[in-house]
Amino acid sequence: MGVALSFGCSQSPADPGDGHAGAVGWGGSSAGGGSSAKGGTSGTGGASSSGGSTAGGSSSIGGTSDAGGAPSPSDAGEGGRADASKADGSAPGDGGACKSTTPAQAPSGATPFPAIDGFVTRNGSALSLCGQRFRVFGTNLYYLQSYSVYESGNLRTVADGLDDAVRMSIPVVRTWAYYDGSGSDTGLIQTAPGKYSETALVGLDRTVAEAKKRGVRLIMCLTDYWEGYGGLPTFAKWAGASGPNDFYTNATMQGYYKDYATMLSKRTNTITGIPYVDEPTILAWELANEFRCEKCPTSTMLSAIDSLSTFLKGLFPKQLIADGGEGFDDHVDNYATMSNAYVVRGDEGASYTSMVALPNLDMASYHYYPVDWGLTAVEADGKAWIEGHGAIARAAGKVAYWGEFGYQKGAADAVRAPIYDKWLSTFYGADNGAMAMFWQLVPTSRGADDGFACILGRDPATVAIFEKYAQPLAPRVP
Repeated sequence: MGVALSFGCSQSPADPGDGHAGAVGWGGSSAGGGSSAKGGTSGTGGASSSGGSTAGGSSSIGGTSDAGGAPSPSDAGEGGRADASKADGSAPGDGGACKSTTPAQAPSGATPFPAIDGFVTRNGSALSLCGQRFRVFGTNLYYLQSYSVYESGNLRTVADGLDDAVRMSIPVVRTWAYYDGSGSDTGLIQTAPGKYSETALVGLDRTVAEAKKRGVRLIMCLTDYWEGYGGLPTFAKWAGASGPNDFYTNATMQGYYKDYATMLSKRTNTITGIPYVDEPTILAWELANEFRCEKCPTSTMLSAIDSLSTFLKGLFPKQLIADGGEGFDDHVDNYATMSNAYVVRGDEGASYTSMVALPNLDMASYHYYPVDWGLTAVEADGKAWIEGHGAIARAAGKVAYWGEFGYQKGAADAVRAPIYDKWLSTFYGADNGAMAMFWQLVPTSRGADDGFACILGRDPATVAIFEKYAQPLAPRVP
């Protein structure tokens, strides 16, 4: 989610439910939020959190059924079982079947995930876990670290959010692993350049520990273009720079980022006792949420992403490195004609097509908020966006992942559900990426809705669609 401009959304710490609001650059208001997840009936009998499983049949390798079913759990997409002998610089899989047959913790009535065992690795354009293709459905729970501090005595929101993910068969969650700024907020991690709150870091430790307990893996985002949780705007204030766009060429601002990442790479989780660098619960480190550089040539942002991904790969060699961007590009011809070409003109300094060639980037992100972005052919544009990014990353031997999506702020459950179904059918019906991750899952106990939230018990149609794609692909105890 970004804020400001045409396609982003940002979360304000004061109102965490307000994720992704901002004004579009071409004259409309943007509240971009979004969420993506897959659903489907589970062959192991996983219960639907909304009270039942969907009826859509499952299809064989990579296809969808006439009834709108999701890929089967054995779906390996192109290439089937991961090849551990890739010569493209990607990491080999762990090899063989997972050793653990222990179920993770699960809420009553939900089918548990296996306990975390082994790192997710990249094999060319696919992810692998214990010798098998890892392709799942995910969601965003960006607020876990701050609420792990605010609710350290009972963890109601954190526990409920992660439990709802398990209920929906969602084994991967994207979350904020940063919080910068000054003031009395106890959730703030970096309170001044190089000064870190141990209380807030314990909140991050607890986030990892609670996810691990449930067998849920994390994509950990390290900063943000938007100011809701500090990010680049706060770095700019600290450095006396003009704004977030200076980050890509400002050594002082990048120094704040590198110091923080280095600190985490040396940290041992106070709850699990496992160093962050050795924690398989952390699937990937994301450079930032929605990097963009207004009025910059694409070379400016590409150079910074190249440098930072190389830096992070050196710090976290066992975990994957991802960018976290919206998927904006400067190669219009790589997508079917979009109803608004803004997202593929390179206007925000981004070039997805060039970025996927960077050697130390494992996963390439894209988001999708068609209404906020001024797109009018929501379904056709979505198909072009999904297939375009999938093909570009696949050709470069990199993993595409759909890090956020949402239709329209405030759209009714019954209106958005069939739209999500068509998008997810495109994503999972072919090899268009490793994960689709909706914005955002909100537990009933929290209730804060930015207009894009999926809440169990409130949104049965959306939940059913997400489970339709999530359940067949969810990892299960052997």
